[in-house]
Amino acid sequence: MLWQARTGVSALRAGKGPIMAVYKRNDVWWIDYYVNGRRKRERIGTNYKLAQQILAKRKVQIAEGKYLEKRQESNLRLDKLIELYMEHTKDKKRSHKRDITSTKKIVEFFKMKTIAAISPYMIEEYIAQRKRSTNQHGRSPKPATINRELAFLKRVFSWGIENKMISSNPAKYTKLLKENNIRDRVLTAQEFERLLAACPQHLQPIVLTAYYTGMRLGEILGLTWDRMDLSKGFIILTPELTKTNEGRLVPLHQRVIDELSKQKRIKGIAHVFTYRGQPITVIRKGFTKACADAGISDFRFHDLRHCAVTNWIRQGHDYFKIMVATGHKTMSVFKRYHTVSEDDLKKLVRG
Repeated sequence: MLWQARTGVSALRAGKGPIMAVYKRNDVWWIDYYVNGRRKRERIGTNYKLAQQILAKRKVQIAEGKYLEKRQESNLRLDKLIELYMEHTKDKKRSHKRDITSTKKIVEFFKMKTIAAISPYMIEEYIAQRKRSTNQHGRSPKPATINRELAFLKRVFSWGIENKMISSNPAKYTKLLKENNIRDRVLTAQEFERLLAACPQHLQPIVLTAYYTGMRLGEILGLTWDRMDLSKGFIILTPELTKTNEGRLVPLHQRVIDELSKQKRIKGIAHVFTYRGQPITVIRKGFTKACADAGISDFRFHDLRHCAVTNWIRQGHDYFKIMVATGHKTMSVFKRYHTVSEDDLKKLVRG
Protein backbone atom coordinates (compact mmCIF):
# COMPACT_ATOMS: atom_id res chain seq x y z
CA MET A 1 0.00 0.00 0.00
CA LEU A 2 2.81 2.43 0.91
CA TRP A 3 4.59 1.59 -2.35
CA GLN A 4 1.56 2.85 -4.29
CA ALA A 5 1.82 6.25 -2.64
CA ARG A 6 5.54 6.49 -3.49
CA THR A 7 4.97 5.60 -7.12
CA GLY A 8 2.45 8.45 -7.15
CA VAL A 9 5.34 10.90 -6.68
CA SER A 10 7.35 9.33 -9.50
CA ALA A 11 4.37 9.29 -11.86
CA LEU A 12 3.66 12.94 -11.20
CA ARG A 13 7.24 13.97 -11.92
CA ALA A 14 7.23 11.91 -15.05
CA GLY A 15 4.23 13.81 -16.35
CA LYS A 16 1.89 10.85 -16.13
CA GLY A 17 -0.52 12.53 -13.69
CA PRO A 18 -1.01 11.94 -9.96
CA ILE A 19 -1.85 8.57 -8.49
CA MET A 20 -4.20 8.61 -5.50
CA ALA A 21 -3.79 5.87 -2.94
CA VAL A 22 -4.87 4.41 0.37
CA TYR A 23 -2.07 3.06 2.53
CA LYS A 24 -1.55 1.74 6.03
CA ARG A 25 1.07 2.81 8.55
CA ASN A 26 1.24 1.57 12.16
CA ASP A 27 -2.27 0.11 11.96
CA VAL A 28 -3.70 3.44 10.77
CA TRP A 29 -5.04 4.06 7.27
CA TRP A 30 -3.98 7.18 5.37
CA ILE A 31 -4.98 8.61 2.00
CA ASP A 32 -2.49 10.16 -0.42
CA TYR A 33 -3.47 12.50 -3.27
CA TYR A 34 -2.42 15.58 -5.21
CA VAL A 35 -4.02 19.00 -5.64
CA ASN A 36 -2.50 21.35 -8.23
CA GLY A 37 0.73 19.38 -8.14
CA ARG A 38 0.96 19.47 -4.34
CA ARG A 39 0.92 16.26 -2.39
CA LYS A 40 -1.64 15.88 0.38
CA ARG A 41 -1.88 13.22 3.08
CA GLU A 42 -4.73 12.66 5.51
CA ARG A 43 -4.79 10.39 8.50
CA ILE A 44 -8.16 8.60 8.45
CA GLY A 45 -8.12 5.95 11.18
CA THR A 46 -8.54 2.19 11.50
CA ASN A 47 -11.41 1.84 9.02
CA TYR A 48 -10.19 0.88 5.53
CA LYS A 49 -13.58 1.35 3.84
CA LEU A 50 -13.87 4.83 5.35
CA ALA A 51 -10.45 5.70 3.92
CA GLN A 52 -11.61 4.55 0.48
CA GLN A 53 -14.81 6.61 0.73
CA ILE A 54 -13.00 9.79 1.77
CA LEU A 55 -10.40 9.37 -0.98
CA ALA A 56 -13.20 8.98 -3.53
CA LYS A 57 -14.79 12.16 -2.16
CA ARG A 58 -11.50 14.06 -2.49
CA LYS A 59 -11.26 12.93 -6.12
CA VAL A 60 -14.68 14.41 -6.83
CA GLN A 61 -13.85 17.65 -4.98
CA ILE A 62 -10.64 18.08 -6.94
CA ALA A 63 -12.28 17.27 -10.27
CA GLU A 64 -15.07 19.78 -9.63
CA GLY A 65 -12.71 22.45 -8.36
CA LYS A 66 -14.33 22.42 -4.91
CA TYR A 67 -11.43 21.17 -2.83
CA LEU A 68 -10.26 24.61 -1.80
CA GLU A 69 -13.66 25.40 -0.32
CA LYS A 70 -12.63 23.33 2.66
CA ARG A 71 -10.07 25.96 3.57
CA GLN A 72 -12.75 28.61 4.00
CA GLU A 73 -13.77 27.03 7.28
CA SER A 74 -10.19 27.01 8.64
CA ASN A 75 -10.90 29.69 11.24
CA LEU A 76 -14.32 28.45 12.42
CA ARG A 77 -14.06 26.51 15.68
CA LEU A 78 -16.33 23.61 16.50
CA ASP A 79 -17.43 25.14 19.80
CA LYS A 80 -18.52 28.29 17.92
CA LEU A 81 -20.48 26.25 15.35
CA ILE A 82 -22.18 24.36 18.19
CA GLU A 83 -23.02 27.64 19.91
CA LEU A 84 -24.65 28.97 16.73
CA TYR A 85 -26.57 25.72 16.22
CA MET A 86 -27.85 25.66 19.80
CA GLU A 87 -29.01 29.26 19.56
CA HIS A 88 -30.83 28.46 16.31
CA THR A 89 -32.61 25.38 17.70
CA LYS A 90 -33.31 26.33 21.33
CA ASP A 91 -36.98 27.08 20.69
CA LYS A 92 -37.45 24.57 17.85
CA LYS A 93 -36.34 21.22 19.27
CA ARG A 94 -37.95 19.16 22.00
CA SER A 95 -34.58 17.49 22.62
CA HIS A 96 -32.77 20.78 23.31
CA LYS A 97 -32.00 19.80 26.92
CA ARG A 98 -30.50 16.51 25.76
CA ASP A 99 -28.40 18.41 23.21
CA ILE A 100 -26.97 20.56 26.01
CA THR A 101 -25.70 17.40 27.71
CA SER A 102 -24.08 16.19 24.47
CA THR A 103 -22.49 19.60 23.93
CA LYS A 104 -20.56 19.47 27.20
CA LYS A 105 -18.74 16.22 26.41
CA ILE A 106 -17.99 17.15 22.80
CA VAL A 107 -16.62 20.63 23.55
CA GLU A 108 -14.60 19.20 26.43
CA PHE A 109 -12.87 16.76 24.07
CA PHE A 110 -12.34 18.91 20.97
CA LYS A 111 -11.66 22.09 22.97
CA MET A 112 -10.66 24.97 20.67
CA LYS A 113 -10.17 22.96 17.48
CA THR A 114 -11.31 24.36 14.16
CA ILE A 115 -13.62 22.40 11.87
CA ALA A 116 -10.82 21.97 9.33
CA ALA A 117 -8.63 20.34 11.97
CA ILE A 118 -11.21 17.69 12.87
CA SER A 119 -10.79 14.41 10.99
CA PRO A 120 -12.74 11.12 11.00
CA TYR A 121 -9.84 9.63 12.94
CA MET A 122 -10.23 12.27 15.64
CA ILE A 123 -13.92 11.40 15.97
CA GLU A 124 -12.97 7.74 16.40
CA GLU A 125 -10.64 8.84 19.18
CA TYR A 126 -13.54 10.67 20.80
CA ILE A 127 -15.61 7.46 20.75
CA ALA A 128 -12.72 5.48 22.26
CA GLN A 129 -12.20 8.07 24.97
CA ARG A 130 -15.91 8.11 25.87
CA LYS A 131 -15.90 4.31 26.14
CA ARG A 132 -13.03 4.50 28.64
CA SER A 133 -14.50 7.35 30.68
CA THR A 134 -16.48 6.91 33.90
CA ASN A 135 -18.88 9.12 35.83
CA GLN A 136 -18.87 9.91 39.56
CA HIS A 137 -20.38 6.49 40.21
CA GLY A 138 -17.61 4.70 38.31
CA ARG A 139 -19.88 3.76 35.40
CA SER A 140 -18.98 4.07 31.73
CA PRO A 141 -21.48 5.60 29.30
CA LYS A 142 -23.72 3.16 27.47
CA PRO A 143 -23.52 2.84 23.66
CA ALA A 144 -26.88 4.59 23.40
CA THR A 145 -25.48 7.62 25.25
CA ILE A 146 -22.45 7.85 22.97
CA ASN A 147 -24.70 7.41 19.93
CA ARG A 148 -26.84 10.37 21.01
CA GLU A 149 -23.68 12.47 21.19
CA LEU A 150 -22.51 11.31 17.75
CA ALA A 151 -25.95 11.97 16.27
CA PHE A 152 -25.84 15.48 17.74
CA LEU A 153 -22.37 16.09 16.26
CA LYS A 154 -23.55 14.93 12.84
CA ARG A 155 -26.55 17.26 13.00
CA VAL A 156 -24.31 20.21 13.87
CA PHE A 157 -22.04 19.55 10.90
CA SER A 158 -24.99 19.03 8.54
CA TRP A 159 -26.55 22.28 9.73
CA GLY A 160 -23.25 24.06 9.14
CA ILE A 161 -23.15 22.74 5.56
CA GLU A 162 -26.77 23.72 4.91
CA ASN A 163 -26.00 27.26 6.04
CA LYS A 164 -22.76 27.39 4.00
CA MET A 165 -20.56 27.81 7.08
CA ILE A 166 -18.54 24.69 6.35
CA SER A 167 -18.09 22.49 3.31
CA SER A 168 -17.85 18.96 4.70
CA ASN A 169 -19.02 16.71 7.52
CA PRO A 170 -16.10 14.81 9.11
CA ALA A 171 -18.60 12.66 11.03
CA LYS A 172 -20.54 11.65 7.94
CA TYR A 173 -19.06 8.15 7.70
CA THR A 174 -18.76 7.50 11.43
CA LYS A 175 -20.82 4.46 12.34
CA LEU A 176 -22.96 4.42 15.45
CA LEU A 177 -22.24 1.83 18.10
CA LYS A 178 -24.34 -1.28 18.39
CA GLU A 179 -26.92 -0.83 21.12
CA ASN A 180 -28.31 -3.56 23.30
CA ASN A 181 -31.10 -1.52 24.84
CA ILE A 182 -34.09 -3.78 24.29
CA ARG A 183 -35.99 -4.09 27.54
CA ASP A 184 -38.65 -6.63 28.46
CA ARG A 185 -39.78 -5.33 31.86
CA VAL A 186 -43.57 -5.41 32.03
CA LEU A 187 -45.49 -4.95 35.26
CA THR A 188 -48.11 -7.41 36.38
CA ALA A 189 -51.49 -5.91 37.25
CA GLN A 190 -50.66 -6.29 40.96
CA GLU A 191 -47.29 -4.57 40.56
CA PHE A 192 -48.86 -1.66 38.74
CA GLU A 193 -51.45 -1.12 41.48
CA ARG A 194 -48.69 -1.13 44.10
CA LEU A 195 -46.71 1.39 42.07
CA LEU A 196 -49.72 3.63 41.57
CA ALA A 197 -50.53 3.57 45.29
CA ALA A 198 -46.91 4.50 46.13
CA CYS A 199 -46.94 7.55 43.84
CA PRO A 200 -47.59 11.00 45.32
CA GLN A 201 -50.98 12.45 44.39
CA HIS A 202 -49.71 14.74 41.62
CA LEU A 203 -47.83 11.86 39.98
CA GLN A 204 -50.64 9.28 39.98
CA PRO A 205 -52.60 10.63 36.96
CA ILE A 206 -49.35 10.87 34.95
CA VAL A 207 -48.43 7.24 35.67
CA LEU A 208 -52.00 6.09 35.01
CA THR A 209 -52.04 7.89 31.64
CA ALA A 210 -48.71 6.35 30.60
CA TYR A 211 -49.78 2.83 31.59
CA TYR A 212 -53.04 2.91 29.64
CA THR A 213 -52.00 5.00 26.60
CA GLY A 214 -48.35 4.17 25.96
CA MET A 215 -47.61 7.89 25.56
CA ARG A 216 -44.05 9.15 26.06
CA LEU A 217 -43.27 11.23 29.13
CA GLY A 218 -42.67 14.39 27.10
CA GLU A 219 -45.99 13.95 25.34
CA ILE A 220 -47.80 13.58 28.66
CA LEU A 221 -46.16 16.49 30.46
CA GLY A 222 -46.72 18.71 27.42
CA LEU A 223 -50.47 18.06 27.34
CA THR A 224 -52.73 21.11 27.41
CA TRP A 225 -56.47 21.19 28.00
CA ASP A 226 -57.25 22.12 24.41
CA ARG A 227 -55.78 18.74 23.37
CA MET A 228 -58.21 16.79 25.55
CA ASP A 229 -61.56 15.47 24.30
CA LEU A 230 -62.77 13.52 27.31
CA SER A 231 -66.35 13.33 26.01
CA LYS A 232 -65.17 11.30 23.02
CA GLY A 233 -62.38 9.60 24.94
CA PHE A 234 -59.37 10.88 23.02
CA ILE A 235 -56.20 12.88 23.44
CA ILE A 236 -55.31 14.84 20.31
CA LEU A 237 -51.53 15.02 19.96
CA THR A 238 -50.25 17.71 17.59
CA PRO A 239 -46.99 17.19 15.64
CA GLU A 240 -44.92 19.51 17.83
CA LEU A 241 -45.71 17.36 20.87
CA THR A 242 -44.53 14.06 19.39
CA LYS A 243 -41.08 12.59 18.92
CA THR A 244 -41.84 11.73 15.29
CA ASN A 245 -43.31 15.17 14.50
CA GLU A 246 -46.54 13.52 13.41
CA GLY A 247 -49.88 14.13 15.10
CA ARG A 248 -52.08 11.27 16.27
CA LEU A 249 -55.22 10.37 18.21
CA VAL A 250 -54.72 8.50 21.48
CA PRO A 251 -57.72 6.51 22.79
CA LEU A 252 -58.38 6.75 26.53
CA HIS A 253 -59.29 3.92 28.91
CA GLN A 254 -62.32 4.77 31.07
CA ARG A 255 -60.12 4.73 34.16
CA VAL A 256 -57.96 7.46 32.63
CA ILE A 257 -61.00 9.51 31.59
CA ASP A 258 -62.34 9.33 35.14
CA GLU A 259 -59.00 10.41 36.60
CA LEU A 260 -58.43 13.27 34.17
CA SER A 261 -61.95 14.52 34.78
CA LYS A 262 -60.90 15.13 38.40
CA GLN A 263 -57.91 17.26 37.40
CA LYS A 264 -58.32 20.87 38.48
CA ARG A 265 -57.86 23.53 35.83
CA ILE A 266 -55.68 26.39 37.04
CA LYS A 267 -56.46 29.84 35.73
CA GLY A 268 -53.75 31.06 33.39
CA ILE A 269 -52.15 27.59 33.10
CA ALA A 270 -52.91 25.61 29.95
CA HIS A 271 -51.13 22.42 31.04
CA VAL A 272 -53.13 19.46 32.33
CA PHE A 273 -50.58 18.19 34.86
CA THR A 274 -49.46 20.69 37.47
CA TYR A 275 -47.93 20.80 40.93
CA ARG A 276 -48.32 23.73 43.28
CA GLY A 277 -49.82 25.82 40.53
CA GLN A 278 -47.08 25.22 37.94
CA PRO A 279 -46.70 22.74 35.02
CA ILE A 280 -44.80 19.60 35.95
CA THR A 281 -41.54 19.30 34.00
CA VAL A 282 -39.59 16.61 35.90
CA ILE A 283 -40.79 13.47 37.67
CA ARG A 284 -37.67 11.33 37.97
CA LYS A 285 -37.07 11.54 41.72
CA GLY A 286 -40.71 11.02 42.60
CA PHE A 287 -41.07 8.07 40.24
CA THR A 288 -37.84 6.42 41.40
CA LYS A 289 -38.93 6.71 45.04
CA ALA A 290 -42.39 5.30 44.23
CA CYS A 291 -40.80 2.26 42.56
CA ALA A 292 -38.59 1.70 45.59
CA ASP A 293 -41.51 2.09 48.01
CA ALA A 294 -43.56 -0.37 45.93
CA GLY A 295 -40.75 -2.91 45.92
CA ILE A 296 -40.36 -2.72 42.13
CA SER A 297 -36.82 -2.94 40.74
CA ASP A 298 -35.33 -2.46 37.29
CA PHE A 299 -38.20 -0.32 36.07
CA ARG A 300 -38.18 3.03 34.28
CA PHE A 301 -40.98 5.40 33.40
CA HIS A 302 -40.56 4.62 29.69
CA ASP A 303 -41.28 0.95 30.49
CA LEU A 304 -44.91 1.98 31.05
CA ARG A 305 -45.09 2.44 27.28
CA HIS A 306 -43.84 -1.13 27.01
CA CYS A 307 -46.62 -2.23 29.38
CA ALA A 308 -49.33 -0.54 27.30
CA VAL A 309 -48.24 -2.16 24.04
CA THR A 310 -47.88 -5.61 25.57
CA ASN A 311 -51.24 -5.42 27.33
CA TRP A 312 -53.02 -4.31 24.15
CA ILE A 313 -51.52 -7.18 22.18
CA ARG A 314 -52.47 -9.68 24.88
CA GLN A 315 -56.02 -8.37 24.65
CA GLY A 316 -56.02 -9.33 20.96
CA HIS A 317 -55.93 -5.87 19.39
CA ASP A 318 -54.66 -5.35 15.85
CA TYR A 319 -50.96 -4.45 15.55
CA PHE A 320 -51.63 -1.66 13.06
CA LYS A 321 -54.18 0.04 15.31
CA ILE A 322 -51.79 -0.13 18.26
CA MET A 323 -48.99 1.42 16.18
CA VAL A 324 -51.32 4.28 15.18
CA ALA A 325 -52.16 4.92 18.83
CA THR A 326 -48.55 4.78 20.06
CA GLY A 327 -46.96 6.55 17.12
CA HIS A 328 -44.57 3.75 16.15
CA LYS A 329 -43.53 4.24 12.54
CA THR A 330 -41.85 0.89 11.83
CA MET A 331 -42.68 -2.68 12.78
CA SER A 332 -39.06 -3.36 13.79
CA VAL A 333 -39.18 -0.71 16.51
CA PHE A 334 -42.72 -1.64 17.52
CA LYS A 335 -41.75 -5.27 18.11
CA ARG A 336 -39.21 -4.17 20.71
CA TYR A 337 -42.10 -3.03 22.90
CA HIS A 338 -43.90 -6.37 22.86
CA THR A 339 -42.94 -8.89 25.52
CA VAL A 340 -44.02 -12.51 25.18
CA SER A 341 -44.30 -14.20 28.57
CA GLU A 342 -44.18 -17.90 29.43
CA ASP A 343 -47.94 -17.85 29.94
CA ASP A 344 -48.42 -16.32 26.48
CA LEU A 345 -46.47 -19.22 24.97
CA LYS A 346 -48.39 -21.83 26.97
CA LYS A 347 -51.64 -20.53 25.47
CA LEU A 348 -50.41 -21.81 22.08
CA VAL A 349 -50.81 -25.42 23.20
CA ARG A 350 -53.76 -25.18 25.56
CA GLY A 351 -56.88 -26.90 24.35
